[in-house]
Amino acid sequence: MSAASSVLSFATARATRDDGAREREERRQPMRSVRQRVVARARANEGVNIPTLLNNTPHARTTRQFFYDDCTKSVVAAVTAGEKRIKIKTEFPELNVSGDVYRVGTTLELVRHIATALARDGKRVKICVQRSMGQGVFQALPLSLSGVSKLLGMMDWEEDVVDAINPNGAIGADVPEPEDNVFLLVQPQNIVGYALLPYIEEMAAVA
Repeated sequence: MSAASSVLSFATARATRDDGAREREERRQPMRSVRQRVVARARANEGVNIPTLLNNTPHARTTRQFFYDDCTKSVVAAVTAGEKRIKIKTEFPELNVSGDVYRVGTTLELVRHIATALARDGKRVKICVQRSMGQGVFQALPLSLSGVSKLLGMMDWEEDVVDAINPNGAIGADVPEPEDNVFLLVQPQNIVGYALLPYIEEMAAVA
């Protein structure tokens, strides 16, 4: 028998003895309760611990901060990796525009969180809210965006990023400027009979 065969045989025999000892040990141990098995399985499949009790509104600040941090880290990582177009969809209750507990203040807090992080990463950020769409009596703006542009203009920004953030952007081909690095489009939405996508495409082509 060669040296290699000897080593292989030794390892196989040792593994067999170890398996037998393990089986005997398991038989000696009392059967774990159902609860213990469930807990062990849950720990093995443990993932991200998201905040609970999201049906309590307004949410606690720590709850909102969890989602702000999660979105911000994802956006900054994507921009750093060179991604050109990013879509963020987060619909916890206070950001679900179809729900009755939607809060525009939460939307603006999230926008400020992301914009500040990007500005501190060396980017010049323009925050864009769509203009009213349609013509004549059919001119309208989605209800969730009503007054958002005005509120953005009234917001305070950290001193170290105030010069790198422009909160007065819109959506259209005339918006991008040479010094802009990142555009944050706040909840762009269509209205009945009028599509916003062509304006976004024109803006992306120019930017």
